[in-house]
Amino acid sequence: MTAQKSIQWRRVLVEASAIVLSILLAFSIEAWWAESQERGVEQQALASLRSDFGESRETLSFVLQIYEQSQAEFVRFQSSTPSELSSLDSDAIGAMVTAFTVAATFDPWASTLDALVRDGRLGLISDLALRESLSTWLRALEDIGENGLDIRSGATRVLRAMEAHGGPFQNPGPTPGATRRRAVDLHMLPTADGSTLSALRQDSSFVGMTRSHQFAVALYLRELNEIASILDSTLALIEKSIR
Repeated sequence: MTAQKSIQWRRVLVEASAIVLSILLAFSIEAWWAESQERGVEQQALASLRSDFGESRETLSFVLQIYEQSQAEFVRFQSSTPSELSSLDSDAIGAMVTAFTVAATFDPWASTLDALVRDGRLGLISDLALRESLSTWLRALEDIGENGLDIRSGATRVLRAMEAHGGPFQNPGPTPGATRRRAVDLHMLPTADGSTLSALRQDSSFVGMTRSHQFAVALYLRELNEIASILDSTLALIEKSIR
């Protein structure tokens, strides 16, 4: 092979290598850009999830307060004598009336997670532990949603039992959380007083109905606390994944 032909083949090899390298570089840049875009979308999703879970934690704390207060008030009702109940002030009466028919349910903020699941984009979340925690969260919400129906049904039965004593009544007690407002005007209903509570305490049918409702409340409260644990751990993983 002459020196001139050797130079020509060397040039061809160099040019071919340059072309291959440029193609590989282009693919690498394109893959990097696609991954960068995907990570950007993931970070946006994580920020929205953090907002939703933060709102859900606030809502859950509010509902937990309601049920814990309800249990305490029912214990007080059962341990009080009719004469003690007759002497209660209006705030205490309202707190007990509220405890009898408590039916608050936990409705989480889930628009972002619902959209990710619906669009099949949950795989955008690169942290495997976070994806598993989100799946656990969804399953827990399904379970507690069914029990929320039992809570509302039990509250309705207690309201019906109140009718024999002039209920339902308009004077609910203080609501936990200063920013929460009641959306329903109850002024058309009668007002309970100490003698009303005394009569309710002596009505074994009403007490039994309310006790049954409070049993369901206790189960729901236990599940709410389990939900709170899952929520907190999921929120911690979200915070860890946000850059």
